[in-house]
Formats: sequence, structure tokens, C-alpha cells
Amino acid sequence: MTFLSNRLKTKQEKLFFLLPESTDITSNKKAKLELEKSRNFLQTIIDYLPVAVFVKDGNPEKFGQVLLLNKACEDIVGLDSSQVIGKTGHDLVPPEQANSYEQQDIETFANGVPIKIPEELIDSYNKGTRTVRTVKVPLYDEQNNPEYLVCITEDITQEKKAESELKKSNNILQAITLAQSQFIADTVPEVLFNDLLENLLTLTDSAYGFIGEIIYSDEGEPYLQETHMKIRGQPYLKTHAITNISWNEETSKFYDENAPHGMEFHNLKTLFGAVITTGNPVIANHPKSDPRRGGLPEGHPSLDAFLGLPFYHNNQLVGMVGVANGPQGYNDDLVNYLKPFLTTCANLIKAYRNEASRQQAEQEKEASENKLQALLTYSSDIVSIFDREGQLIYHSPAAEKIYGFSLEEMQQMRTFYLIHPDDRTRVGKSFSQLLYHPQDTITVQYRYQTKRNEYIWIETVASNQLDNPNIKGIVANSRDIRQRKEAEDALRDSEQKFRQLAENIHEVFWMTDISKSDPSHQKSVYVSPAYQEIWGYNPEDTYKNPSQWIETIHPDDRERVEHEFTQKLLKGGFDFQYRIIRPDGTLRWIRDQGFPVKRQSGDWVRITGLAQDITEQKQREQEIKRLNEELEERVAQRTAELEMLLNTLPDFVFVIERETMKFLFCNQVFAQGIGFDHRQQVQGQTIFDYFSAEMADYFAQQNQQVFDTEETLHLEETIPFPDGDRYFDTYKVPLKNSHGEVYALLGTSRDLTELVKTKQVLMERTSQLEATNQELDAFCYSVSHDLRAPLRHIHGFVNALKARLLKSDAKDDPKVIHYLEVIEKSSEKMGHLIDGLLTLSRVGRRELLFDEVNLNAVVKTAIDLVSSQGINIEFNLGILPTVLGDSALLQQVFINLINNSIKFSQGRNPIEIEINCLEDGTIFVADNGVGFDMKYADQLFAAFQRLHSQKDFEGTGIGLSIVQRIIHRHGGRIWAQSVVGKGATFYFKLN
Repeated sequence: MTFLSNRLKTKQEKLFFLLPESTDITSNKKAKLELEKSRNFLQTIIDYLPVAVFVKDGNPEKFGQVLLLNKACEDIVGLDSSQVIGKTGHDLVPPEQANSYEQQDIETFANGVPIKIPEELIDSYNKGTRTVRTVKVPLYDEQNNPEYLVCITEDITQEKKAESELKKSNNILQAITLAQSQFIADTVPEVLFNDLLENLLTLTDSAYGFIGEIIYSDEGEPYLQETHMKIRGQPYLKTHAITNISWNEETSKFYDENAPHGMEFHNLKTLFGAVITTGNPVIANHPKSDPRRGGLPEGHPSLDAFLGLPFYHNNQLVGMVGVANGPQGYNDDLVNYLKPFLTTCANLIKAYRNEASRQQAEQEKEASENKLQALLTYSSDIVSIFDREGQLIYHSPAAEKIYGFSLEEMQQMRTFYLIHPDDRTRVGKSFSQLLYHPQDTITVQYRYQTKRNEYIWIETVASNQLDNPNIKGIVANSRDIRQRKEAEDALRDSEQKFRQLAENIHEVFWMTDISKSDPSHQKSVYVSPAYQEIWGYNPEDTYKNPSQWIETIHPDDRERVEHEFTQKLLKGGFDFQYRIIRPDGTLRWIRDQGFPVKRQSGDWVRITGLAQDITEQKQREQEIKRLNEELEERVAQRTAELEMLLNTLPDFVFVIERETMKFLFCNQVFAQGIGFDHRQQVQGQTIFDYFSAEMADYFAQQNQQVFDTEETLHLEETIPFPDGDRYFDTYKVPLKNSHGEVYALLGTSRDLTELVKTKQVLMERTSQLEATNQELDAFCYSVSHDLRAPLRHIHGFVNALKARLLKSDAKDDPKVIHYLEVIEKSSEKMGHLIDGLLTLSRVGRRELLFDEVNLNAVVKTAIDLVSSQGINIEFNLGILPTVLGDSALLQQVFINLINNSIKFSQGRNPIEIEINCLEDGTIFVADNGVGFDMKYADQLFAAFQRLHSQKDFEGTGIGLSIVQRIIHRHGGRIWAQSVVGKGATFYFKLN
């Protein structure tokens, strides 16, 4: 057998525990079984621990993965191990919480020691929010690398809940104790009930309220038919304490005059009246819709929530309390919580009633005795009288309620032996002191056995009244202080937790005793250790020199803090930001928040607060401020540029608000257009201020249409101006806020008056042009018919003359023959000129039929049409584009250009013609003909213009004019380049 032990250690090399392993060298399988058994054994132990235990992986590649958890951990988080193991916090909880856990784990490994997290909230999957405290222990491998993080968590939710309940119980106990003490001290009822009301408002977190006694009329049985008058048998409410909620001078005067003596309320058709008439609690968290609610006078503070509680004495309804406007409303738990308070109110009112009735019939001494008797009867404290030997003479009724023994039972036993054995000697010595020092008063706390055989904590205040002829005994006033003891224990535990928290936070927690009459008199009670890190001074220094805090404040901030310190405390607290100077001369920014702690009387007890270092935050704020200033400067610059742009636009630009029809903005062009010098004269005014009623209504209807439909309005409109009608192209666009609501519109109007006038002139010119075209058509008709007829006659008669001459001798006359040939050729040329003019005219007036045109196909057709037999022509055809145009006219372009190249390339063998396209889409036709002089290029496309003699090259001079007319009608242009004797190239580009 080989024995190995894996040591798991903390970062300080302290042994945490050993995990033994045994290996059977001869039987590996048996070793694995033993190891598995050992692990199961450990898992079983861990599973049944009363606290939650879970282990996380500390290796960087699997950091934070859960490796193990026990049953208690599954119960707290609400998940079983199969749902958790192998996952990290990022798989199980929200990102913010997961990041916090991960940061804690990293810091734990970095510090190398276990850390305690005294209290934090987690969200259980099946138990809601839980409060836990956790200890995290880092474990390392042999190379001191993080290996495991063991976490031990305790669920303290119930403990925290108990603390809260204890605090609430202690609060109500203090209020009851104060009222009883004031009653014993013969405090004026007005003061007692006012203090009682203040405590009630604090206990319920209410804005205002009252404590009242329910009184009935003197005769007859109570009945509730009439509720607005004080009549026989009618109950009504008389206040013993009521919050001053006066809202004007009249109600303030009424309160001052009536509140000290008690205000009476007879209208029972109200929420508080429902308490009186039913005798049950009334909870109204929505008073406005509650049918039991009465009306409120004008000016009365709002009533957002109401709680009315009756209180009884011996099953008799004697009074009620009413509170209003608790921020969270009211519920049945609060009603149960206030039951002891209501009992105290009932006892006090009953006691005051008894006292008042006795005062009417008895002398002052008898009244005092009755008051004492009433207190003994109704007080929750025990009043006892013992003789010199310690034998019980008298117990007040409260003794039986608390101890369980009757007076007779206790008189038959030695009550001293009911004191806990551990407390008897101490209590006996205290009471013996009264016998030897009769003038003393003792206070002693001890445990006392009840009839139920349980010990309870009792506090007794005793005095020697043996020589008082009216008493002749030792008087002891005892009260049950179980809740106080529990509260004190909880308070001690709370103080311990507070100190642990205060000493581990990065902020400075501080407490200072201060005098309200002299705020400059201060005494430091507590300053947390973070003071050393932030201020640079030892906290002990502040105990010796309480003014050190103000001395460290930067001189530029000190006067402000000193001046506002008391003033802000009187208003409930302060929140200062100031700079301090540390001993090394460095500056730090501090945020200091403090508030006064007061007694029930309203006097200050001390001031407590929290100070944190916000230097980095201030630096970030300054950087943000700088960036904001730069941004504002840029925005201002862009705004100025935008305004300049809008003011330089030729269009009217304006913004109109939806609710008021006001001009929120307009540019200078708009202001001047409606007759003002500056746009500031228009902005802020409505459309009704500047336009006639008719025009304002017209514009308002347009604007409302945009606001209602939330769609852009586009219209062309005519607006009358003093100098005549003007025409505008207007757009009105809805503007929306971040909620998608239309709050205004943006309008732009372009003055089209000149354009409209131009269109009108153009229409007139078009009409004239159409008339001219009609005349041209008539002229073309004349050319086609009237001019051709004489030519046909000339041609016919020349042919007839030729035939006649052939029969005569004149045919041998060369001049005659020449004259005839000249006449014939001239008539033929005249026919060609007429055909060219007609073609040129038709090209200019023919309607274009646009379609996609494949120029390669067009060129091939043109080549086929112009090719001549017996002429050697070489065509070099490139790849031409497909264009949008009139196919027939474009074919005419290529026919004319190819014919032109062939005509001026006569004598070349072969004739070379290239038809191709440049990269930018320019098409060209080039030849190797005679070319032309470029100084005459401007005459090239004019009708009847020829750059060569008719003798050398026949033609009419119309072909290139037709080409140019077709190209222009396609939105393009044509030009030519040439060198004499080296050919010519014609370029054209279509749009």
C-alpha cells in the first residue's frame, strides 16, 4: 500500500485539512472504490451541516465554477446541485450581482486570508429575497496557486426580521412608557396626548392625525339617524390631540382657539364617522373613491390614505385615533401592531374620565388618591407594598396579569423566593439598603418566576415609605422589561455588527455630540478607521481636537460650510461637498452627509454622518464639464452656421407651434417677405398677429391638417400681396418630440412668381411657335408641290426639246447641247435641294419615339443601305453601346456620316472607315479621305455650306445639318476634327 495526503492550505501556508488517499498497488480498482467511499463520506458530512457550504474553482481557466454544494446551500438558493455544479455566478444570477461576487472572490485570493461578509441580500429561486452572512476561505496548491474557494453561508433572514419586529415593539413600548410616566408625573393632558399623537405619527409614518374621545349626548340611547347636529343620544368626537393642518389665516385662528380645549366633530358621514358608527377599524387607501368619505373644505390638505382605529375599555367604545397619508398606505398588520398603543389610549382616557368625575365631587386630597387608585387599576406597571420583613401587603391588578398569581396566592407565599437564585442576594442587599437608608430610592433588575414556571425580567423602583402614616410600607413599582432586555441584547449585537461594518467600509462614518444652543461646542463620539486613509490623520486626533475637521477644510470652502452648518441641520440635515488639505499638502474632494439624532422632545442628541472621497468623481465631472463646454461651443457654432445657412436660402423657412400657432423660428427671407426688417420681430408671435383674418384662417386650416394627419402637406398656392399675387411651392412637415407627438411643423415656401410668369411667356411663345410651324408646314407644302411643278415642266420640256432637236440640224451644235445639259443638271440640283430642305424640316418637327437602340445593329443596317458596287471600302466596326433614342433618326445619322466619308474619300483604294466608341461613351466615325481645314470647322454643319467645290465633290450641303439636328434633339452634341489630306473624324455624344 502507498499512502498519500493532499494538503489544502491557506495563503499563509496554514494547514486547512488533509484529504487522504490510499492506493493498492496491486489492485487499482479497489483503490478507486476506497477513494470514492471517502469522498461520499465527506460529501455526506458536508450535506448535513446546518450552514450552507459550497466550493468554487480557483484556477484561472475555470475561475468561479461551482464544484460542490451541500443540502443547506440547495435549500437557500432554491436549486439542486445538478443545476449549479459546473456553472459560475454569471450563469445563475444577474450580471451586476455576478460581477460583485467575482470581485469578492478575486480580492479574497489576492489578500490570502478568509474574509467575512457580514450581511448581503440574495435572490432565492423559491424563497424570495434572503439575507445571509458569508465567510470565504481561499485554498492554494503546493505551488501557492489559487485552487479552491470554500464559502460558508448562514441564512439570517429570520434574525433580521426579528430585529425589525423587536425595534418596532421597542418603539411602541417607549411611546406607551412615556405616556404612563407623564400620567404618573401628572402631566397636563394636552401635553401628554400631543406627545402621544407625535409618537403615533412616527410609528405609522403619517403626515397628520388626531386622538379623540367618543362622547354621547346626556339622555337616551345613542342613535345615528342625524349626523350633523348634536342631539340626544348622538355620538360625537372630541379631540385630545390633533395635528395643526390649518391652511389659511381663518383656520389657523380657529385651531389656536379650539385645539387646546378639544375640537368637536358631529358629522359622522365621514371616514372617521364610520369608525364610530361601526366600532371597527377603517382602512381607506383610496379615499377619493371610498363611499364612506365625506367632503373636504376648499384648501384642506389632500387626503391620500386614512386609518381610523377604535379603542375600548371594558368593551365600551371610548375613543379612536385617526392618521392620514402614510406613504405606503395602511394594512391589517399595522392595526395589530398598534393594539397595545390603543389599550394605553383607552386606559388614559378612562383614567382621565374617572379623574375628572372625582374632581367634581371630592376635595383635592381625595382626587389625588383616586388618581393614584386609577393609575394602579389601569396601569400596566405593578405597584406593590411590602412590610419591614418583606411580606407582601398589596399588589396592583397588573401583578396578576404579569405573574399569573392572585393577590391572595402571593400573600400566602414568600415572594422573595420567586426571584431567580442567581439574583436573590443582589436584590436582597438592595432592599436592605432601604431599611438603613430610608431616604434612598433603589432601582434593581432581576428575573422573576411566574405561575407558568418561567422566568421573566422585571425592573423595580422602590422607596421606603414605612414612616408615611398613609402607607407604612416599602413601595415598589415594577414593570415587565422582557422586551427591553431583548431589545438591549439585540442592540448590543447590532452595535457590534455596526462597528464591524463601519470599520470595513471605505467611507468615514462619524458621530458627534453637539449642543443645539451652541453648535460650535462639539465632541467626537466615533470616527471610523477610513479617516486615516482619506484625511491622513489618526481618528484618535479628532477625539482630542473636535475642531480638526473644520481646520482641514480648504479656506475657500470653510466659510461656506461653517455658515450653512447649523442652518441646514435645523432643516433636517446637510449634504456638503468641500475640499480638504491633507498633512502632505495634497487636496481631496469630500462629500459629507449628516443628519441630527433627536429625542422625542425634539432636542438634539448628536449628529451622525458619512463622508466619502469623491476626488476621482470630481476629476471626471471637471473633464465632463470641459467636454460639455466644448460641445456647447460646437453646438453654438453649428447653430450659428445653420442660422446663417437658413438666412441665406432664397426660400421662406418657418416653424409653427401646434398649441398656439406661434412662430418658433423663421429666417430673414421670410420676415422680409411679409414686411419686417428682422426675424426677431416675427418669432414668438402668432399667424393671427401678422395676417388678415381670412389669410390666418386659411393658414390655420393647413397647419391643423398637418397636426391631425401627421403627414407632410405639399401644395402650390397663390398668395395676395400688396404689389400683386405671388405664387409659392409650399411644404409643411410635422415635427415630433421624443414621445412621437407632433408639437410643431416645419414650413418651406419657394417663390415661383418669376417662374410662373416665365411659363406664361413661354406658353405665349409656344403658341407663336406653333403658328410659325403651321406657316412652315404650309411653306413645305408649297415647296413640295408648287416648286416641284415648274421643275417637272422644265425637265419635261428639256427632254422634248432634246427630241425635237435630234430631228433637226441643231443637234450638231455643241452649244445647244451644252445649254440643254446645264438646264437639265440645274433642274436636277434644284430638286435635290428641295428634297434636302424638306428632310431637314421634317427632322426638326418630327416627334421622337424613344426606345432602347442597339447601335451595332443600326450601323450594320446603314452600311448595307449605302454600300456601292465597284467601290472598295473597308469598315472597322467596334463595340457600340445600347442607348435610349429614336431608332430611325439614329440610323439616318450613320447613313449621312458614312455617305459623307465615302464621298470625301473618293480616290482612296481602299476607303477606310472606322466606327467605334470611346471609354466615356463618345461615338465616332473616321475616314482616310481628303479632310478639311479646321479653321472652317464652324461652318461644317450649316445648311448649304460647303468646304469643297461642287466640281470636285457633288452635294447639297444639307446632310451634316440633318445629322446635327438629330443629335441636338437627342440632347447631345457633335463635332469634328481633321487634318487636310489625312481624313476626318466626326464625334457625337448622346445625353
